[in-house]
Amino acid sequence: METFRWQRLLTALYRWKIAILVVFCLTLLSAPFIYRSTRLIGLPDIGEPFDVEMYGTIKITDAENAFIEYDQAAPSDDPADVEDAIRQGWSSATPTIRKWLDDNRGALELMKAGSKKPKALIGQPKDQSYRTMIAIRKNRALSQLARLEAARLQDEGDVAGSWEWYRVAFRHSRHVGMYGATINRSTGMYFHHVTSERIVGWSVDPRIDSPLLRRALENVIFDYQLTQPYSTTLRSQYFDTMNWINYLEQKEEIADIDPHDPVAPWVLFLKNEPEVGKRVIKLTYANWLSQIDLPRHRQSRVRPGDLCLFEPVAGTPLPSEPAPAEIQHIFSNSPVSAYGVGKGPPLRAFITHERTRQSQLVVALAAQLYFRDKERFPRVTAEFLDGYLSEWPIDPQSDDGKPMHYRFDPAIGEVTVWSVGPNGINDGGNIDVRWNDEHFDHGVTIHVPRE
Repeated sequence: METFRWQRLLTALYRWKIAILVVFCLTLLSAPFIYRSTRLIGLPDIGEPFDVEMYGTIKITDAENAFIEYDQAAPSDDPADVEDAIRQGWSSATPTIRKWLDDNRGALELMKAGSKKPKALIGQPKDQSYRTMIAIRKNRALSQLARLEAARLQDEGDVAGSWEWYRVAFRHSRHVGMYGATINRSTGMYFHHVTSERIVGWSVDPRIDSPLLRRALENVIFDYQLTQPYSTTLRSQYFDTMNWINYLEQKEEIADIDPHDPVAPWVLFLKNEPEVGKRVIKLTYANWLSQIDLPRHRQSRVRPGDLCLFEPVAGTPLPSEPAPAEIQHIFSNSPVSAYGVGKGPPLRAFITHERTRQSQLVVALAAQLYFRDKERFPRVTAEFLDGYLSEWPIDPQSDDGKPMHYRFDPAIGEVTVWSVGPNGINDGGNIDVRWNDEHFDHGVTIHVPRE
């Protein structure tokens, strides 16, 4: 009898061991799936961060679309040192550069025709991909051709004809980034930078009279209105990103989301990708779009970190939940979202720089117009408001909405207009051409008209 009891006990223990082993194996097998599911805890799927039907399609006809002509233009590749010739003047242009301009007269005329149109669309926002990226080399050559032709005409004394080509280059810069994603917008901003720089230089020519300067001033104010809100670029970039992620997912190649740093498929499985990444991307874009079009001084504080998320404002919570800190934390461990949103809102700082340059371009032309009328520059900003500017611009890089800074130098009769720059500190007009250096103010010196 005793032996029988021990046998029953051993059998029970054996069965318990088997049960424990089974439970252990099941737990081990289910652990990856449990971990995957925990990755979504506190990470809601908010759906699309904006109305994709409304913003995915732009209604435009060929008669309105500047890219019809820009795409037909076929400029040959720009020769070396062409930018130097544009900055230094037509007299410095080599025979090769002069021949390049003559050989591309047809491309120039197509560009001029396109620049007169009110819109420009290389591809619908909802269809954004690498296929809808503008031909950067071609459009760079077009911008250079227009600015080079302007330099040639100015050198020959045709300052009015010169202005018309600077205006072509200016409008082209607005068209290039109109409805495209980040790469298109950044290219357009570069064209705006180099064109504005040359327009400021053009305005110093004493042969330019008051009516022509007033026309130029009105043109740059009017044409800059072609510039789309930053939210337009963000939405196009969102389409581009999600289209690429969805394409790789359908092809079962999501592990190659970043061709420079592929991720092992089992890692993506454990991290519940791409679902986690998609949700972080949606939350991030919803956060950005909530304030990105506001002037800097009206935006809430930006949280430190790669995403540069806006912090909630008391009484007006952001549409993105969870909190920015939690989104940032999840982002740091999500390969798909790291690819999808990168480091902060694309181009945010550069767009602020462009707005700064535009404001200073307007002030420079208004100052030159004032000089033609009064034979001196305004001593104080209030003098601009007497028929030259409707208002004095605020500093786009100021956190508190203060006005752009202005200084008249009575010793030489010239003026400096400047922004505090990205660090928000007024260094007294210590300006420099290195716009990416936060230790300098961003500004321009406006010179007395001279040959």
